[in-house]
Amino acid sequence: MGEIVTITYETIFELARKEKTAQELQHLSNNIFELISNYIRDKIHIYKNTKDDPKASEGEKEKVKVQLINARKLVKELIERRQTKVVTMAINNSRLKVPGPEAEETMLPEEKVLYNKTLKNLRHYNKEILLNIVNARLPQYENVENQPSAKEPKIKKDTLMIRFTNYVPKFLGEELEIYGPFEPEDVANLPTRIAELLIKKGRAEEMQALE
Repeated sequence: MGEIVTITYETIFELARKEKTAQELQHLSNNIFELISNYIRDKIHIYKNTKDDPKASEGEKEKVKVQLINARKLVKELIERRQTKVVTMAINNSRLKVPGPEAEETMLPEEKVLYNKTLKNLRHYNKEILLNIVNARLPQYENVENQPSAKEPKIKKDTLMIRFTNYVPKFLGEELEIYGPFEPEDVANLPTRIAELLIKKGRAEEMQALE
């Protein structure tokens, strides 16, 4: 696909469709994630303005809302399908001594990071687990990334992705960390206990995974 300058709903739909039907990873512009992110941001802005516009009909409001929800689902599907292909490539290439240079040609910069880290871990696993076992030795495995880099923030565990349905002002978490404020249609990945409390109060709803 050629270089993309602007993003529309139809563009996202077509990207998701082609990624779904193609076996190989599709070539995309290196800044596609930035363009899509800007598109979603604009749609949220339009939705908020339309929702608060007394002149806008309920049909107009619903149309903008549905398009925003559908666009998010398509983006999620697009990224997850590409993620699966990247990981599969890493699995296949981990069995080769020297993967071909074409392995990373169609990957986005963010996907190359995922690919290289996955490939590194798989090779280490094959060396410490697979080779030891087939040679009748006990596996000797140490996580190659068990010590997080000081430059890399620790990934929070036990979180839940939610979509806000109402305005929520700034608030403090259990460890006095600051969250918010959040507007309707904002999406956030929050600690499960906080997310479930917001859902229980009717302020948000869980983002459902695509089947």
